[in-house]
Amino acid sequence: MRKLTVNRKKYCAGAWCAIHIYAAFEPVSFPCINKKTHKLLGKVKNGKSLECEIPECEVTVMAAYDNLGVCAMTDYVTIPSGSEDVVLNGKTKLNPMRGNPFYFEKEN
Repeated sequence: MRKLTVNRKKYCAGAWCAIHIYAAFEPVSFPCINKKTHKLLGKVKNGKSLECEIPECEVTVMAAYDNLGVCAMTDYVTIPSGSEDVVLNGKTKLNPMRGNPFYFEKEN
């Protein structure tokens, strides 16, 4: 097992809503996947972080605003297999037409 840390930067857009973080440990198909293939890891409030354990296999981490799960996800990132700890940073973006979506910051 390795540690996953999801940091949510403080931002005014969507500040009142918690982001639900899901993980899929099996191959997934988008935009909506079977609820048996993903697991709710926790919720991240504005300016807070979430720490949890994930397996060493390839994991897809998804963010959504509500209990509809990944059918209403705003962004996802795939973490390759390995044994090192993973830190993901993200924040909401001001876009009222899309519900102020949350995005993970991608590395260059």
